[in-house]
Amino acid sequence: MASIAKAVGTNRNSLAVAFKAVHGCGVFSWFKQKRLFMARDALCYSGASVQSVTYQFGFSDPANFSRAYKSEFGISPSKARNMLITVDDTKDSEIEQDKSERV
Repeated sequence: MASIAKAVGTNRNSLAVAFKAVHGCGVFSWFKQKRLFMARDALCYSGASVQSVTYQFGFSDPANFSRAYKSEFGISPSKARNMLITVDDTKDSEIEQDKSERV
């Protein structure tokens, strides 16, 4: 952070205050939120396990990731992933049913 501040001609504290004014949170909170959103996308679209997503997005352990995920989204990552699987299975069966009705 200090090197970025120096590069733009300010000090670390001024940069932190300006960042918070623009983004509504500190730099580290902002990065954590971005990692959680990317992790959510990975859980939803890649079929990766909660454990692999935990480490892929830089969280130290699955319990820490689960707490942060639930705090951000209001649901645990495993429940979110299971809900997606249920929705996808329902969509697949509806598609298959629709195809069979056309024949």
